Amino acid sequence: MRCDQYMGLNDRAKKIVEGTVVSIQRKIIDTYPDGRVEESTTEVKVSDVTIEDTDTFAEGFDKYPLYKYTLVGGTEYFEYVQEEPWSSGPMFFIALKDQNGNPVKDSLWTDEELRSFGV
Repeated sequence: MRCDQYMGLNDRAKKIVEGTVVSIQRKIIDTYPDGRVEESTTEVKVSDVTIEDTDTFAEGFDKYPLYKYTLVGGTEYFEYVQEEPWSSGPMFFIALKDQNGNPVKDSLWTDEELRSFGV
């Protein structure tokens, strides 16, 4: 059976764009038609990294998003397809480019990692 195999970012790339996750208290105010108001709070985990869909690619049997990551200081990273080998279907290995379009070395899949997937 042929199928897409989306491998995504490696762990090093994920670490680059993970940012800091913090817990915040979100206040919720519910106002009902009869005028009654109820307030509550809930804990929510948020990241200081902004993630946006910037593109999609459809090389195999489906479409996949590519993301832009904006870190707190304004640094931007963009996902791209680093490798597309075939093994019972296309395999998509994703890496990062910086805001100048240069591949981010620490985000690249190594030859050894690719071989570990039979590539």
